[in-house]
Amino acid sequence: MESATLSESISFDVRSGNVPSEPNALHRPSQHKLGSIGNYKSSKVEHHTHRQWAGEEVSKHFYGPVPLSQFLLWTFPDKHEELTRIKSPNNFHAALEAVPTGPNVTEKSMYDPVIYALKLLARQPHNLVFNPQNTSSLRPQGYPGGPALAPDLTINWGVLSGLGEHWVASHVFIEVKREDKDDPFHENDSGKLYLSNIEVWNQIQEYAAVALSYSPRCYLLGIGIFGKRARFFRWDRSVLLVSGLFYYQEDSTPLFRLLYGLSLHGHAGHDPTVLDGKGKDVLIFGEKYKEA
Repeated sequence: MESATLSESISFDVRSGNVPSEPNALHRPSQHKLGSIGNYKSSKVEHHTHRQWAGEEVSKHFYGPVPLSQFLLWTFPDKHEELTRIKSPNNFHAALEAVPTGPNVTEKSMYDPVIYALKLLARQPHNLVFNPQNTSSLRPQGYPGGPALAPDLTINWGVLSGLGEHWVASHVFIEVKREDKDDPFHENDSGKLYLSNIEVWNQIQEYAAVALSYSPRCYLLGIGIFGKRARFFRWDRSVLLVSGLFYYQEDSTPLFRLLYGLSLHGHAGHDPTVLDGKGKDVLIFGEKYKEA
């Protein structure tokens, strides 16, 4: 499926159907009816249908491939010049080179090497304060009454951040696949993207749909590792940006720049102007509300 142009990609919203619009309303595509004969069909939607709907919706509103430098510019416009000057550390690059890939390995065998590489960046001299986690086996409900699902890995900013929290509160999620062919896109000679692996595409879009509906965000970032390939994904309320692919074991600088850029933006896409339901801000809000 050919990517949408940026001018066409202005109506994306992960909440569909009659989903409530109050803060933290969760993505409930099960409110859709499966057929026009509503009286004679069950309203319960199977998980694969939930995933398919998420993928189909976003397939109409993505833009790419976005060159890696342009992707960083649009994500971190005030830090782009600084990011273009930095290179990947040798130990981070070496650790990524050691990630096993290919048809003879399991996805699970890739998780720990990727997390190890990420944790190297939290040490001196880089000191990127984040907490990568293996969330693949947690699989809580994506929303109350919904299917059990979780991406492979997540990243939260802060030394102890994310511990004990639902994965949808994470700042970045990472989906790991063992082969290059698991990349959901095929890029033709003219540079256009076409969806070629619908199953992986749907899976990634379902995670994004649930995470975006969980809390107010300016944007959500995802990283796809497909064998020796990688891509970045950036969702907001109008479009999904898909980066060009890169071979992270040959050139790990794009991944390091993305993570470094996020370290400079502590909220990492979360909207910091929205109350978090804690502390003095809520009391002040309540007082001002009464006065009004």
